[in-house]
Amino acid sequence: MRIKKFIASNLQEGKVKVAKELGDDAVILSTRTMKKTDESGEELIEIVAAIDDSPMKEFRKNTNKQAEIPSASNYEDETQINKFIRTASHIYEEIGTIKDAVANLSDFVKYKYSGALNNINKNIYQELIKSDFSEEFALKITGILSSKEKKYVNTKEAINDALEMITDKIKIVNPLKKQSKPQIITFVGTNGSGKTTALVKLAIISKLALESNVSVISADTQKVGGFEQLQTFASIANIPFEAMYNLNDIYKSISEKLDKNFIFIDTTGLSQNNQEGMNELRSLINTIKPDQNFLVISAGTSLSTFNQIIRKFEQTNPSALILTKLDEAATIGNVVSALLEKPIPIAYFSAGTKIPDDIEPFTKELIGKMIFPEYYK
Repeated sequence: MRIKKFIASNLQEGKVKVAKELGDDAVILSTRTMKKTDESGEELIEIVAAIDDSPMKEFRKNTNKQAEIPSASNYEDETQINKFIRTASHIYEEIGTIKDAVANLSDFVKYKYSGALNNINKNIYQELIKSDFSEEFALKITGILSSKEKKYVNTKEAINDALEMITDKIKIVNPLKKQSKPQIITFVGTNGSGKTTALVKLAIISKLALESNVSVISADTQKVGGFEQLQTFASIANIPFEAMYNLNDIYKSISEKLDKNFIFIDTTGLSQNNQEGMNELRSLINTIKPDQNFLVISAGTSLSTFNQIIRKFEQTNPSALILTKLDEAATIGNVVSALLEKPIPIAYFSAGTKIPDDIEPFTKELIGKMIFPEYYK
């Protein structure tokens, strides 16, 4: 097969050149537009053409057995296909090698101290990093484990000690219990934290599981449709509901409910940076003096925002934390790190929207399941 390149002013002229030199059986393989190298900038057409002038072609012309003899052009096409397949396979192998190298480099950067640790501590170090703990924290835990005289038989045994160290400063409060006197329970938090849903879940659990006399008050007068949502849930559960619009009304309503076991009060959802709203919320909490004031935060909140919410809502004197939307959080390292920095007690976690099912008392075992899922199933 002969392959030749032709330059012409246009495609028609180029075809004439191809036919004249290679014959009518020539095949055009490619065409492209190009410009002259001089200053004129005139466009030209480059044509690449080929002709099969192999002896096999002449043999086919001189016999009537074309069906029995392989076509040279087919043979050439098959060869090109094979070349393409081999080249493509080689490229895919190279891409796979590059991907593996990038993955190894990424792991090296992410877990750059893994090489200095034994296999057990390396596993713990990597799991902590995956859970969004800081590198400093992960190294601190593995360093303490390494300094222990205890020789660990397997990773699970070392993880038990690591988890004990991680959760040592985390305070967990007991879930709500029915008492002889009324208990006032308030819920504070940012917009969208799941505060109202958490209130409804605990109100229904208190009524059904604790066999308590329950009442719900909405002090959320700013969110559009805020108290209507709560009123709907309360109506479905056959729980008395009221919407209050000022401190005096709220205080009066509470004083009229001394026969209740639990009085749940929903407050206005606030940005942690809304100081004016925070001042009003603080006045409300200081006036009614709740037995429990739950700060509700979504588990998917970043570490810096989580810390900021805790710090800003400290002025409302939260007694414990309710962690919501745990099912939407990829990791729990941010939550644990925040609780270690600001050791506010934690009471409940919510991992779904089912009412009242998807809320449970918080446990240290839950932390283990979130950080080391392969070892706590």
